[in-house]
Amino acid sequence: MVDQKSKFSDIYEITFSDLDNGYNEFIKNLDMLNNKYNIEYTCIPNGFCSESLEQMVNRSNNFYGINIEKRAIIIKDQTDYKIILENHINKITKSCDKLVITDRYFFPKYYDDAYKTLLLSICSKCPHTTVIIDKNYNRKLVTELTKELLEKGCFLEVIINDTFHDRFFISNKGGVVLGTSLNGLIKKTCYINYLSHQDFLIVAKELNRIKIKI
Repeated sequence: MVDQKSKFSDIYEITFSDLDNGYNEFIKNLDMLNNKYNIEYTCIPNGFCSESLEQMVNRSNNFYGINIEKRAIIIKDQTDYKIILENHINKITKSCDKLVITDRYFFPKYYDDAYKTLLLSICSKCPHTTVIIDKNYNRKLVTELTKELLEKGCFLEVIINDTFHDRFFISNKGGVVLGTSLNGLIKKTCYINYLSHQDFLIVAKELNRIKIKI
């Protein structure tokens, strides 16, 4: 019979110690935990003790160096939306080699020059950008972007996969979630925020499951 106290102790240890050692070490220890107790956690359950919840928020705040609860709402027709968006993405891409974006409609059929400029700006923040999209995308736009990014020394990778619905921007330093596809910004009011450390690990493990490294 599983000793629940020991199990929660092991979970607690992984949550508040191993996260400091990076994502790969966390996944290795999480797999060991699953094997030990014959369970299948894809993430650390966040409700096993009240102290853990408080510490989880504090760890997330320390993770980004900001208060993650200071989220932003981008209002319809807001003129400075690009600044808000890029400030969030800059926070997680500084000195990073790779950015992963999950947005099914990232390369729309119809777009203007301002949108293409925004794509170039986002996809050139890291040397390697992977975009996970729907099978129906604008191949001409991708070809043009790929060429222009290569001139900047940046590589664009496009992967068709339907695992994700929400829009995530993920690096090995953290993640941002956006309440609409990028091409829908300022058409409607939407939400943007940094992922909590725990949510970041969930998304990162899903990426790892479909063989995408961050």
